[in-house]
This record gives sequence, C-alpha cells and structure tokens, in this order.
Amino acid sequence: MPTCSTSGQKTNKSGERKITTTNRLLYDKTTTCEVNGKTETCYYKYAIGTKTGYTQAAQGCLAATANKDGTELISVVLHSADINRFGDTKAIFKYGFKYFKTYDIYKPGDKVGEIKVKGSKHGKTSCAAAYYASADLADDSEKENITTDIDYVDKIIAPAAKGTYVGKMNVYNNGKLISTVDVVTAEPAEEGVFSFIYNGHVAHPFQLA
Repeated sequence: MPTCSTSGQKTNKSGERKITTTNRLLYDKTTTCEVNGKTETCYYKYAIGTKTGYTQAAQGCLAATANKDGTELISVVLHSADINRFGDTKAIFKYGFKYFKTYDIYKPGDKVGEIKVKGSKHGKTSCAAAYYASADLADDSEKENITTDIDYVDKIIAPAAKGTYVGKMNVYNNGKLISTVDVVTAEPAEEGVFSFIYNGHVAHPFQLA
C-alpha cells in the first residue's frame, strides 16, 4: 500500500527518524474514493490521524481523528476495502461536523463556585474549572439543556495554594452525565489567626495537652 513519509525531529532519546503513514486522509491528493455518492480525493484537510489496519476477520480498517473549528471527532471503520475506508471515514466526518459542534460551557480558570477552607483568613475561597468543560450539541439553543453540579472534597485546610484540587464538576445534557472536569482553587487561601486549630500547630492547647 502506498505510504507518505516525513522526517521526525531528533529528541533527547533518539536521532532524526523517518515517520511513515498509510493513512491517505493525511496526504493523498491524487487517489480518489467515493464519498456519499460523489468522487473525491482521499485527502481530508481536517484529518489529524490516526491508524490503518487489517486482519482477515475485520478486513480493511481505519481509526481516524479530525478537528474542525475546535470540534474533534473520532471515526472507526471496520470490514471495508483499501480505498473504501477513506471514503467512508470522510462521509462520517462530514456528517459529524454538519450536525454537531463543540460548545465550551466553562473554560480553564472560569469561576464555578466557592468552598470553605478551614483555618483560612477569609473562611472560604473561589473555585475554578481546571480544564475545558465542553458539550457536543446540534446547535447553540441546546445549551439550555446543560446543567452542572460539583462534588467537593470533604475538607480543605489553609494554607491552600492556587490550583489546589477541591473536587469534580459533573456536566449533564438533559440530565445525562456527559463529562467530568476537575475543580481547583482559583486563588490562594492564606492561613488565618486560628489556623493552628486545624493544622496541628504545637502551640494549640490541645496539642500541648
């Protein structure tokens, strides 16, 4: 099967290497395939990976990924032929990008709530999403169906640095859990006057006793 080769940069573990792929979506602008009844080249400009394969039972296979305008899709085609798997994969990607788009509910650093911090100067601190909390929706109006809640850890004691893990945010679409995102402190929680009560300082009367 024809391949496309490129040079991989050297690393601290190895020298420059030749990297070869048999995934025509990534490079082949000459060979044609059928996509939804139309003839197109195998190349797909939004493709970013991944791997072709073949076994006697599964025949021609292709696990592929593509990214368009921030929406990333994964396609798996089994029991196809050499060229057909690329056309089938393009058809799947075109359908997915036409009917679904990734919407960011929260971005990293967006405030999502507050948590009590025992022994802290202010008694509590704000929390933020550690990563993107996203949902794949048919259109923007479906955002109204998205809800979230947060499962906080049992206890946070000052001092707590910014970025301290405090729980997980659950993201639901129409009540169905679709993803979870780590929640962290959005700012440092400094020790307060009575922080020794919680952090085991030796000057605390209970510790002295």
